[in-house]
Amino acid sequence: MSATAAGRSRPIALAAACRRPRLLPTAPGARLPVRRDGSTVGNLTGGCLDAETVQATDEVERTGAPGR
Repeated sequence: MSATAAGRSRPIALAAACRRPRLLPTAPGARLPVRRDGSTVGNLTGGCLDAETVQATDEVERTGAPGR
């Protein structure tokens, strides 16, 4: 799950949209890089779903279990 952001040693998580709820403007397969401090590079929706995505990456990192 971890990657290196732009060749730097800063670990990130890469969250991907797997399904597209009716009102989500992002297509399946869109990705959201999430830094360890919870900041993101860009956004998926510009709304509360991005915050939920950050929380999910924290949970995956903490438990090691795949995301929802």
